[in-house]
Amino acid sequence: MTSRERVLKTLAHKEPDRVPYNLRPDEKMKERLQQEQHDPGIDFADFFRHDVRYVSIPLPERPAKIPICDWVPQPTADAIGKCKTQCAALQQRGLAVCGAYECGVFEQAKHWFGVAETLTMPFEDPARLERELSRITEWKMNIYGAYAHAGTDIVWIGDDLGMQQNLIMRPEQYRQWYRPCHLRIIEHLKRIRADIRIAFHCCGYVTTLIPDLIEIGIDILEAVQAECMDIGTLKREFGKDLSFWGGVGAQSVLARTTPEQVIEGVRRTLATMAPGGGYIAAPCHTLTEEVAWESVLAFHEAMQRYGAYPSFMRHAFGLVRTLGCLSLLLVNAQIGVGNETTAENSAPAKSALSAVTQLLQDGKETVRIVCFGDSITGIYYHSGAARAWCDMLGIGLKRLYPQAKLEMINAGISGQNTRQALKRIQKDVLDRKPTLVIAAFGMNDIRGTNPVPTQ
Repeated sequence: MTSRERVLKTLAHKEPDRVPYNLRPDEKMKERLQQEQHDPGIDFADFFRHDVRYVSIPLPERPAKIPICDWVPQPTADAIGKCKTQCAALQQRGLAVCGAYECGVFEQAKHWFGVAETLTMPFEDPARLERELSRITEWKMNIYGAYAHAGTDIVWIGDDLGMQQNLIMRPEQYRQWYRPCHLRIIEHLKRIRADIRIAFHCCGYVTTLIPDLIEIGIDILEAVQAECMDIGTLKREFGKDLSFWGGVGAQSVLARTTPEQVIEGVRRTLATMAPGGGYIAAPCHTLTEEVAWESVLAFHEAMQRYGAYPSFMRHAFGLVRTLGCLSLLLVNAQIGVGNETTAENSAPAKSALSAVTQLLQDGKETVRIVCFGDSITGIYYHSGAARAWCDMLGIGLKRLYPQAKLEMINAGISGQNTRQALKRIQKDVLDRKPTLVIAAFGMNDIRGTNPVPTQ
């Protein structure tokens, strides 16, 4: 399988032979490789067998006499033609091709007017903002469209809408001002080529806006900053509709860590993001001097060690099935059918389950079942299938009781122990007014150094 076939297959949400990957190094890393290999002409991506290559379409430089806000240079036919030739040559080598990143509408507005003015303009001068965003959007349509005409597999658009823990603006502001601009760009690209894949770059937290990005036609979320978003939740909630590119924490996995920690961090990321395809492994950002050369080597070693789908997935499924069995034993003990069952503690549980069964049979009232747990509950691949066990339980109950009004709620969050669970039990469980709760915790407590007292 070629790199291009591998990338296109994973973007179709199918598992290729291995997880495609790449990494964007800084210049010092490229120089380090040249020194290590005693070859000043060696190509970083070729040496490490990256699956994606980038092509660029240079824009004319701004003359000094023209104000920055008036300079909207257009791609020339000659530049597009050269990019098309370069793109075809890379694809002939079996490589996937992505257009160079060009900042989006919001970022361009910040560059022209500054952050403060851009964020206050919706309130102080909305007519001007509408006029300027329309002008920027038309310009960006031409630039992004040039890459589609050149034949790239992926057009790389985006806007930095996130901070470390929240959005830089209210979701309503994005939907009023910037979503329509992004939609115009995407519709324009799809008119040029229906098969084009569109990657949307966004640093920081963007979870709240992911449904919007899916609705307007984004194919890939790029960056996927693991320090800002729960990647397990992203995969579970949006992985059927959106591919992910990135996810390996530049701050948490690659910077100021040992090679062993890097390898383990990459392995854990793959375990979450790889199943079912829809994933290109990469650090969240272009790497900086904070990342040691040894960490760069460790990232690539981890991809070779754990990136192949058949062997990696057999290893992962074997592990999670074992964990799943242990978790279900904990559940069985709580509802009165485990080894420690006594007459005193089993009767209320059996009575409650009988009442739930009766509600399912009657089909008159909604039966709301909350599955409360860690990744064994929350992530689908732990079951060795395409769905989490919570979803599979719901399917099974509907087959047994087709008349039932059933609502299954998956409240599993990857990596959580019981102490963390207690902090969210009100919001994620009690406030939902469940008919039945299945609690499955313990594995993250067992592996921790401070066991949590249970009650």
